[in-house]
Amino acid sequence: MLFLPPLREARASGETPTMGIADDKGGGAMGKRSGSILWAIVGVLSGLLLAPFSDARAQQPIVIKLATGAEAHLSAGKGYGKFAELVNERARGRVKVEPYYAGALGNEVTAVRNMLAGTVEMSTISDANLGAFSEALFFMNLPYVFDGTAGLRKAINEPWVREEINRTLAKSNMRALLFLDNGGPRHVLNNKRPVRTPADLKGLKVRTTASPVEVAIFKSWGSLPTPITWAEVYTALSQGTVDGEGLMYTWMYSTRHYEVVRYVTENAYVIGTQNGMIRLDFWNGLPKDIQEMMIQAAKDAEEWEAKVDADFTRESQEKIAAAGVKIYTPTPGELKEWKGAVVPKVWDMFKDKVSAEFLNRIQEIQKK
Repeated sequence: MLFLPPLREARASGETPTMGIADDKGGGAMGKRSGSILWAIVGVLSGLLLAPFSDARAQQPIVIKLATGAEAHLSAGKGYGKFAELVNERARGRVKVEPYYAGALGNEVTAVRNMLAGTVEMSTISDANLGAFSEALFFMNLPYVFDGTAGLRKAINEPWVREEINRTLAKSNMRALLFLDNGGPRHVLNNKRPVRTPADLKGLKVRTTASPVEVAIFKSWGSLPTPITWAEVYTALSQGTVDGEGLMYTWMYSTRHYEVVRYVTENAYVIGTQNGMIRLDFWNGLPKDIQEMMIQAAKDAEEWEAKVDADFTRESQEKIAAAGVKIYTPTPGELKEWKGAVVPKVWDMFKDKVSAEFLNRIQEIQKK
């Protein structure tokens, strides 16, 4: 540490303090010059001493907390982790993404609320649960909008589709950065009998969410839609409160629902994404080059996660079949019956939320 002698008091005549370098009899000019030199040295030394602290402050990274309900070992969780890894690597210390998995900072809806409140900068949510905040992804709830995972990726990778989604999300102070595959399409599961066409579902009690779209789908197929919260579904299936549900292979396997169902009908009636959101006002405050880097990192993470998810979906299907569950793939004619019962009927029911023009454009993209 640098120690300096105390300042002498200025003479009544207004003489500049000399920092004790010259005495009162040694010539004021020399004292003044010496004092000026010392002040200059002090300034230089102070700058040198403080510079490392200023540099350290300037180099502190922008921390982005990412709250997700996804578990780190599942494909969506791995995708969010890959995104964080890529951003942290490419930012070179300017940005640091910190993922918090398995609802550590709240479930999907709570995490988004926390993001909008400013507690975290990013959160993740499924297309269905996003409906509590925005209708930007409502179209993914509708039946047979996409021709499986391949159709979904074609559509979601189209620039104008992402622009339209983010234009709508902006009204809720959000922007979507990641659209991750989420276990493939939902199929019809039941524990009563083989189901090949909608007629075979007649009279069966099928668990649904509270979504009016999902209720309309199963009602159109002749079943009895029964909304039940997710945490209660396993017990409801095992006790016969409901006879079936609609679910993806990965979820069926990871939650062990294959233990309480006997049949799967691969009618792939709806498919959606797991989505990484960032608060828009925070995003707008980031440097342009950081934004561009994060957008590219998100695209790279999506491509990487799509392969992971496809492998996990195939593995889940194989293990479910090995456990004794009977899997049936409808013929083209039977699949036409499944689609015909809900399209365009259910689409028309929700045309005030998703225009026919938008849905037709989504269909055209998949034909390319």
